[in-house]
Amino acid sequence: MTKEELKALIEEGEGQLVEFKAFRGGVSPSKIAETIVAFANADGGTILLGIDDDGAITGFRATSGNRDKLMNAARECCSPEVPIKLEFLGKANRTVGILSIPSSHKLHSHVDGRVLLRVGTQDKRLLGGQILQLSSSKSMISHEEELVRNASLDDFDDDVIDEYIARREERLHQKLHLTKVELLRGLGLVISEEERYVPTVAGVLLFGKDPGRFLVQSGITFVRFAGTEPGTGPGNLPGYMRREDINGPLTRTVERVWEIVWEEMRKGGVIKGLVREEVLEYPEFPVREALINAVAHRDYRIAGLRIEVRMFDDRLEVMSPGSLPGHITVENIVTEHFSRNPQMVKVLFHWHYIEELGIGIDRMIREMVEKGGGEPKFVDTGHTFTVILPSALSRVERIGFEREEWAKGLTERQRRAVEFLINKGKITNREYQQLCKVSEVTALRDLNALIEIGIFKKVGVTGRGIYYVLDEAFMKGS
Repeated sequence: MTKEELKALIEEGEGQLVEFKAFRGGVSPSKIAETIVAFANADGGTILLGIDDDGAITGFRATSGNRDKLMNAARECCSPEVPIKLEFLGKANRTVGILSIPSSHKLHSHVDGRVLLRVGTQDKRLLGGQILQLSSSKSMISHEEELVRNASLDDFDDDVIDEYIARREERLHQKLHLTKVELLRGLGLVISEEERYVPTVAGVLLFGKDPGRFLVQSGITFVRFAGTEPGTGPGNLPGYMRREDINGPLTRTVERVWEIVWEEMRKGGVIKGLVREEVLEYPEFPVREALINAVAHRDYRIAGLRIEVRMFDDRLEVMSPGSLPGHITVENIVTEHFSRNPQMVKVLFHWHYIEELGIGIDRMIREMVEKGGGEPKFVDTGHTFTVILPSALSRVERIGFEREEWAKGLTERQRRAVEFLINKGKITNREYQQLCKVSEVTALRDLNALIEIGIFKKVGVTGRGIYYVLDEAFMKGS
């Protein structure tokens, strides 16, 4: 590890992949082993010894005795033994110990029998059924590391690799002076075998020119249905309005699907105060998070299914083959974290497609509540996992975009007034003047026209007591 890489890790702070341990009073192999086990059972990680919780360097004494204690923590306090890498950077009291722990395909426990798992910044103890679920999932994780023997280095897309390098350098604040092979080997995406380099499943999916040539289950299918269920559109027509199969390396498929969702989604308007703001039917972050999670965590052993993105009039569904991994359930998905494909997750994290491991679902829910149509729904059938995002557009707004019957013949000012009422419930003549920047006479004429066509209803008799609401007949008709 270089000084720049160490600096970047410290700046990112503790999290799913990094733990700080200040060196005070010596090394406790039993205590260090707790975090080693937790990292090995999760996505792997790095323990920085001689770093305080706030990121300050306290220094580590790299004596032969302390080195032995660290190695013994992995050998004697972990069952089975966890392979680790130990290195040191810095001088004298500025030395930092760097303990790198890979994600393991085995289930590891502490010497005292506890099974621990890294969840965010905590080493969480698992019990009973959680241990059984984790043990079962461990036997499935290695698929991303399987070799694609009919693929070669020529099947990697150099442009995508260059894109990854640029984003990684941005995160590290330094240049990566690595050859293509050195980079791929370092990420574990190619394996040396019989004088040639063989790509892994993860390597082909992340950087392959045409992953579908080797892995038919790769890629994403997008379908836009008419109505709220298949076959419930105008005239109960079967089928769909648009269907596209998107192929290519994972990040390119995610970007293309987001472009299609953007093209297909409806954009509404809300009035906040007297300012009109555009509202997306589906906020960007929740959609991208659902897509990234689908490609990163799907079960790639299932060859007969692709990821599907289904758009209906009232919701967007992202369906991923395979149930939730490890001990993750619909009930604990917000607070827990576990990766079925830890190598791919790490690369996507370095690529900035994952901002911080373990917090994406929480932010997805928060933004759907604040900007979208309400809390997303998570459905695990045991064979597939689906994220359902409700549309952000209200019923009246949806009618406006689907039929635009009420909007025909209205001026832009009158449309804004209708949107204002949809969100506020009532409007006065003065508010209409401020909203549309017109005179009192023009406002009165516009409002009376809306009454005549049956959209507005006048409440009150004279003066400031008069205001306008949506007519009940209009609401029922919508």
